[in-house]
Amino acid sequence: MTHSGLSAERALQLLEPILAATLLIKLFHEQLHRKYRRFSVYLLFTVLQALIPVILELEVDTNAYGWFYFLSQPLVWGFGFFIVLELFDLVLAEFKGIRSAARLILKVLAGVSVAISVGTALPSVLKNVHDPQRVIRLYFVAQRTIVIELLFVLAAVQFVLLKYRLTLPRNTVYYSIGYALYFTAFAVQAFFISELGPGLSEVTNVAAISVSSGCLLFWILALNRHGEAIQIAAGPKVSEHERAELRARLIQISEFVTSVRKPKKPNRTGRRRWWEFWKWWR
Repeated sequence: MTHSGLSAERALQLLEPILAATLLIKLFHEQLHRKYRRFSVYLLFTVLQALIPVILELEVDTNAYGWFYFLSQPLVWGFGFFIVLELFDLVLAEFKGIRSAARLILKVLAGVSVAISVGTALPSVLKNVHDPQRVIRLYFVAQRTIVIELLFVLAAVQFVLLKYRLTLPRNTVYYSIGYALYFTAFAVQAFFISELGPGLSEVTNVAAISVSSGCLLFWILALNRHGEAIQIAAGPKVSEHERAELRARLIQISEFVTSVRKPKKPNRTGRRRWWEFWKWWR
């Protein structure tokens, strides 16, 4: 049982970068890499993250591989942040006020999450100066804090997408919903793998990689250049009247946010009058 679980886990770990490479080739072939630029760069990084240990002949159970994973994984968190920004631009393209406010909130949350993770783990690290696991503890605290933030923001994006039945290109809808599932699988690995026993961690890891591989396979089959021209409505079907009302409500919110954030023009009339008075007095 354990041996089969390990073999399944290893097979999926090898399959995932192959699917990522196939999807990256598909995006380039369909000329979608420019629109989904950050996602394409992330796929390239995923492939390199799998290839470099093979090229350098790093065994999975060695310290060298552990350090490679330890140093490269934070880049995955960064890609998650930039991909969420890309989703904002795609899903909320029509609602510029909401989009700009959401991007601002995400950037603020990024700094806050780093501060919280450091502030939470630092006392424990300083208290146990001679503990060799202190850096790893800080690492996992930072990972979980950032992952929670990104999960929250992704949930907000999906809520707007489905709640307001947004009509968007088919590729955008598939990309947004698929990435929410894909990142949730990554979050499961980040939260539970290190906390569970060997048997349960293997099962959980297999399940998470299966979901992420399934998302990659779905994108390979679903994303194409024709999907940019086909408009579909996300979420349950509603009448055109109800969809129009939901869209109008979002437009009102977006315009209100824009009006709040828009800087007021300085009153130049008073300045002009003082300048004319100064010239007359001189």
